[in-house]
Amino acid sequence: MLYKMNLKNVVLLFTLLLSFTSCDKENVITLEVENTQVEFTHNGASEKYIQFYTNAKIVNVRSSSVDNWCKASIDNDKIKITVAENNETESYRSTTLTVEAEGANKALITVTQAGKEAPYRTFVIKADKNNLQNDIIATIDEDTKTIKFRTNEWIGSVKNLIVDFDLRGEVYVNNELQTSGESTQSFLEELIYTVKGEDNSDISYKVVPSGPMFTGLPVVSIYIDGNKEVIEKKTKLPASFNLIDIEQSEFDMSNVEMTIRGRGNSTWGMPKKPYRVDFPSKTSLFGLPKAKKWVFLANYQDPTFLMNDIAFELGRRFGLEFNHSSIHVELFVNGKYRGNYQMTEQKETGKGRVDINTDGGFLVELDVYFDEDYQFESDYFKLPVMVQGPKLSNESEMDYIKDAIHEFEKTLYGDNFPNDDYEQYTDARSLINFMLINELLRNQELYHPKSTYLYKEADSKIKWGPLWDFDWGFGYNGGDRYFVRNDLLFYADRAYQGDNRSGLQFFCRFFEIPGFREKYYAQWQEMKPKAESILEYIDTKAKELEKSQAENFNIDNTTPNTKNTTYSELISQMKSWLQNRINFMDKELTK
Repeated sequence: MLYKMNLKNVVLLFTLLLSFTSCDKENVITLEVENTQVEFTHNGASEKYIQFYTNAKIVNVRSSSVDNWCKASIDNDKIKITVAENNETESYRSTTLTVEAEGANKALITVTQAGKEAPYRTFVIKADKNNLQNDIIATIDEDTKTIKFRTNEWIGSVKNLIVDFDLRGEVYVNNELQTSGESTQSFLEELIYTVKGEDNSDISYKVVPSGPMFTGLPVVSIYIDGNKEVIEKKTKLPASFNLIDIEQSEFDMSNVEMTIRGRGNSTWGMPKKPYRVDFPSKTSLFGLPKAKKWVFLANYQDPTFLMNDIAFELGRRFGLEFNHSSIHVELFVNGKYRGNYQMTEQKETGKGRVDINTDGGFLVELDVYFDEDYQFESDYFKLPVMVQGPKLSNESEMDYIKDAIHEFEKTLYGDNFPNDDYEQYTDARSLINFMLINELLRNQELYHPKSTYLYKEADSKIKWGPLWDFDWGFGYNGGDRYFVRNDLLFYADRAYQGDNRSGLQFFCRFFEIPGFREKYYAQWQEMKPKAESILEYIDTKAKELEKSQAENFNIDNTTPNTKNTTYSELISQMKSWLQNRINFMDKELTK
């Protein structure tokens, strides 16, 4: 059926159609996001926001991440995204955020996060390339930008080590490109590795090695034939000698033939053994005058390693004629670290030692151990005299030595004693300085006597030194502590009843001579500033030994009973004791 529509009906129909079309547009739900890709670095960020557009009243967002490393929430008209730190090295991860609004199509956002970048994946000093027993594997600390490793092993090639590394980018040392497994570096100097990444970034890493090779001291390594151990003092074991000096490469030595044996008296019975080495020909160590014999003192009983060192230094400052050197080293024997040792000269005559003409002259030791081939007791004080030089072949060859000691001693006896006759036979200044140093350091060895040296050239007076063996000084209480007692003076101890030790009787005898007492006091006043200046020397040496003492006391059986507090506290006690000792002597000698 056909309907005839007039103009009024057409207008009405058109109006209805427009009305229906308008209502459909208002009911359509839309959802759009500004970005569909978001990237984070390995350490994440506090937050990132994505703008979204919708006419929906409710919008939700959810993450598909495992372990919830990526979280998202709606914040007004934005999506707030946060991620946890990604500590997996070079491991990218991603997740999808789904944004939903009812009645609208979903919007997807991809979130990616880079893993932690590591310029070095590995940093290894391989044993087979560096003549080591074990690989040395370093750890890389990204926070402090350091490459750290530790080893107790002797490293003969420490100045030319080859490193294998795996990295991202190129590695430079002092602007020189490094090749993994080929380039060599010295690990005894400050070493900085600079990594230049493909993105033109530069990251510098400081190499921080630790262990006995890296304390800052020279290092000595001795390999005994057959890997034997030194078990006694007379047998010389064939060995090879190696030396690495950190600052002066010209002192370095490699595989030099020599022999090694034990040494010392009471110190030989201690857990950490002292040694003597002999070269087949005269050899210089550390630029010192050439000689065949050298000594490595263990200083086991001394928890500071400085007591002999300080005595030797005082000898130089007080003007004694012959004094021992003192070079602290790290010692390895048969590849095993043995601790901190004090290298010095053997007590003998010759150039660089007690440099005297033994044709009519001599060097003797006063020591109750009385264990040398040629020895005698003095006539008056019964001093145990042992001949150190010259070399003798029969008893009669030491008659002139006996006569010299006898004439000297005789001046301390007789009807006209006390007088100054002793000065005809001994150099008073040498004697007093020798006694002052022993007095200052409260060395109890002289009382026996032990380790007491004097020498004489033909047609000259007896002189005193070199100084030796001070581990029974510094206020030692004879048990487990140093820096305890400040008393003990030669002239005061003369009053001890029943103490007939020959050293005590001999040295105290001089204080019965008025002229000697005057010289003793005057010389003390002259030397006191030099005694006080030794405190700065202690600070300097203690700083040098800080790392070494820690390595030494990490070894089993190297820590004595006297190590009863920290090293820094022991050094503080030593300085305080020495200052108090100076004050005590100054007060007492004034009397």
